[in-house]
Amino acid sequence: MQRSLADTMDKKASEVNHSCVLETIVKRSVVKSYINLVKQKNTPIAVVCFGLNLSSQAEEKLEKIIILLEQINNFSPVYQCESGLYFTFFRNMQLHHSVQVLKTFNENIEKLHEISISYGALTIIDENDTYENLMFRISKYIDHACIIGGGKIRYGTSQYDFSTKKDEEDILKNFFISSSRAKLYNFYNGIPLSEEVEILSYSNGMLRIKVSFGKATFLKNETFTFLRHELLPDTLKADIINTFPKQGEVVLSNLRFIEESPVDRTNIRAKPDNPIPILIKHNNDTVINGTIQSISVNTVAVKIENQKIPNSYFESANTHFMLIFKLQNSKGNDINIRIVGIYLARNDDQVIFTTHMSRFLRQKIENYIKLQQTKLMTIVQKMVLDFYQK
Repeated sequence: MQRSLADTMDKKASEVNHSCVLETIVKRSVVKSYINLVKQKNTPIAVVCFGLNLSSQAEEKLEKIIILLEQINNFSPVYQCESGLYFTFFRNMQLHHSVQVLKTFNENIEKLHEISISYGALTIIDENDTYENLMFRISKYIDHACIIGGGKIRYGTSQYDFSTKKDEEDILKNFFISSSRAKLYNFYNGIPLSEEVEILSYSNGMLRIKVSFGKATFLKNETFTFLRHELLPDTLKADIINTFPKQGEVVLSNLRFIEESPVDRTNIRAKPDNPIPILIKHNNDTVINGTIQSISVNTVAVKIENQKIPNSYFESANTHFMLIFKLQNSKGNDINIRIVGIYLARNDDQVIFTTHMSRFLRQKIENYIKLQQTKLMTIVQKMVLDFYQK
């Protein structure tokens, strides 16, 4: 009997060991298949690895977190390592985009589930990567992040190691030597206005860029600006040293990476250039008329028109309202919008709703906000030209 029991235990241990070996082979094969995909299709893919501040009893929360991760990573597989870390892949994302997606994922799970990334690492697969050097790179970033802790995420590429502050100057020097263009951002009425600019030179921490006449003139009254590139993980903030509108040139200094950038926020608000009437319906028995004062993909601020609605109506409802309005597209055609709104706050005759909508309607609102950005840029350029023509 004892012999039989021992044989059974040895057999089970052998099966467990065999299972672990097979699991390792499968994971290695998956990573290698993504490396091959990058080499064959030249598709940007990020490898993401992270740990979670998660108790062993939080199985339901873990399930919801993995579902959320699957939704944002285009349903790439999510694996758990023997160490307890999770790793997955972000397809069709360069470094900047993938870093922002991972940060947004961390913010969302903190808000929704009160769980956060304990430490993490991210790197872009290079076409010259082997399995060994890719795993060495991601392991190095994980080790750095683990030592620091506090939810730190380390990242880099085969060329640039962003995991240590001391390398920033060398990274910027090499990057601006090899890159000819970047995107410049500033803000007007709270909306980011961007322009693709040419990199002219970088020396001793000073960056000279080529911009449009209107942008150079606009920047004369600004003290700082933002630069972004898909191969840089975070947005750069830079001080404006000098502007030369006639030459269309701007000189920047004190370039530094900032982890939380207004350029990367998803909740950009736009103020309509023309009044947009809106109907607020609840249970099909009450209709409130209003005008949209500002709109983003997450919220709508509405001014209530000539109706005395007590706060208790919104606060006690604690349910969905239907928001119905029209937005104009770039061709001047009206697009019917019908979305769900939940009461968030009220200030006198202004009521703010958080919104929930389909991806299709979200895209329509994003397009409207971009249209408002373009109109604002045209206004700024006209102001500049009018100023110089006087």
